[in-house]
Amino acid sequence: MCLHMQRSEFPRIFGTSTHYSFGLRFSAGLHRGLRLATTALVCLLFAPATVFSDPAADARDRQANLDEVFSELESRIRRVTLPNGLRVILMRQAYAPTVACYMKFKAGSADETDASSGIAHMLEHMLFKGTPRVGTRDYGREKKYLDQAVSFADKMDRWRRTLREATAAGDQEGIAAAKKKVAWYSKQLRIIQRQVRPLVIEEEDSYLYSIHGQRGYNAYTSADLTNYQIELPSNRLEVWARLESDRMRNSVLRSFYTERSVVTEERRMRVENAPRRQLFEKFVGEIYGDHPYGRPVIGPMLSIQFLNYKQAMDFYNTYYAPNNAVIALVGDIDFDESERLIRRYFGEMQRRSIPRPAEPEVERRRVRVVLREEGSPSLAMAWFKPPLPDPADLNLDLLSDVIAGGQTTRLYKRLVTEEQLAVNVGAYSGYPGERYTNLFLIEVTPRPGIDEAGVAKIESIVQAELDAIVKDGVTDAELERVRNSSRADFIYRLRANGYLADVLSYYESVTGDYKNLFEYNSRIEKITSRDIQESAGRFLKGEHRMTAVLLPPVPAENEGASQSDGENKNAAPEKDAQTSQ
Repeated sequence: MCLHMQRSEFPRIFGTSTHYSFGLRFSAGLHRGLRLATTALVCLLFAPATVFSDPAADARDRQANLDEVFSELESRIRRVTLPNGLRVILMRQAYAPTVACYMKFKAGSADETDASSGIAHMLEHMLFKGTPRVGTRDYGREKKYLDQAVSFADKMDRWRRTLREATAAGDQEGIAAAKKKVAWYSKQLRIIQRQVRPLVIEEEDSYLYSIHGQRGYNAYTSADLTNYQIELPSNRLEVWARLESDRMRNSVLRSFYTERSVVTEERRMRVENAPRRQLFEKFVGEIYGDHPYGRPVIGPMLSIQFLNYKQAMDFYNTYYAPNNAVIALVGDIDFDESERLIRRYFGEMQRRSIPRPAEPEVERRRVRVVLREEGSPSLAMAWFKPPLPDPADLNLDLLSDVIAGGQTTRLYKRLVTEEQLAVNVGAYSGYPGERYTNLFLIEVTPRPGIDEAGVAKIESIVQAELDAIVKDGVTDAELERVRNSSRADFIYRLRANGYLADVLSYYESVTGDYKNLFEYNSRIEKITSRDIQESAGRFLKGEHRMTAVLLPPVPAENEGASQSDGENKNAAPEKDAQTSQ
């Protein structure tokens, strides 16, 4: 998966979205200049070489043209940092009278604790519930009900915990008493929710945006950050500034406990009833343990069921700060007017102290997770790798496309076309996030009916192909194919305001400088087979491979033999960590 696609789209593949849509994402004269520059660049980059061409000279020409386009793009960007630390990226691109508005907070599941796991995603849901100005008919009256609801819900949760403890202890008297209390507080909470309903205007923010011509009003949460996005007519930018500054400063998290039930059902549907997602969640948890990336973005079911209003407000008041946010506005905008609006609506917010502990060391160990569930079989293999901006990150990103970026690649041909052991194969670099040490991941969908011997053969073939790259590197043809695909994908996306707003804000948030987007794409031309070979040799060794397998349940007559393998779920770090479910 090419770098410029992966950085913005990975949250959609492996993260969560409030509105459930996933997906690893100027003047007419200036627009005409970009269109001509883009067309010329595509022609220069992808025109067939003649028998008289010099490969080295061709590469230099392509790099020069790519750098020229990047320079032209940067000439239409203004970066502003407000005194309160809010970073703003403004990009003028006026082929249509619209603007894409993306706002990212460096607040994801990696910033949670075990006790609050899932709160970043829960808060993303809650920030669509309004403020004292939006979503209410009379906030003064409504607040009394909201405070009562929180009080009743807290008491209900305490008794729910008591019920769990009594059930675990087999205390029948305690169970009966706790059930009675839970039922009473639950009834009171429902009464309060029913009484407050006439005071609430559901989805008023969506309505306000809709009457002003919105498109793509959405959000997503990942391990690294939370993003809010929308596209509007350019002359409605002040509508966005008023609503989003209000959301950032004054959200009241109304209907928190109703929404908690919604998120519980979301997890049940998307994880509990989805074996592949269960596999990845167990796999990542086993790999990372207590590391910030060891917690699932949506949170474990037990954690979600007990998330509370105070936890959400604490997270909101800590991380939704101007010095922890990046705004990107891309479209038909005036720099001075846009900056004036940002300063007017966001400038008075106060910076806060953001807790950012140093990354704990990851423990390199062999991990093997086996999940027995009905459904399509799945095999995942992972290796630790460094995050941005380590040069190995980009080398391995290109390698992921070399080995599994289409039907002509090494792994697809071996596993799907020739051996017919699988129906699909993909490779990803940067999972589950890119702030800390992350994973180079290869996922294979074995053919239906495959057994453990077949899975072992797939693993052997994958490692053999990686070892061959460590020994001999990749071919010039493979590298050129990936370069061409990477350039084409990036260039053809440049006219999409939403794409540019997303990736510019992503690079600014995660790497500290949006210019790294252009630098990394520019570096693709300079990467050699030797670079990829060295990175593969450092990080993709067989002894460092971690594996997760999803297979159908073992037939009853074979169950005893299967369980005799003695897999140990709690192995010490220096030993194999194996889990069988």
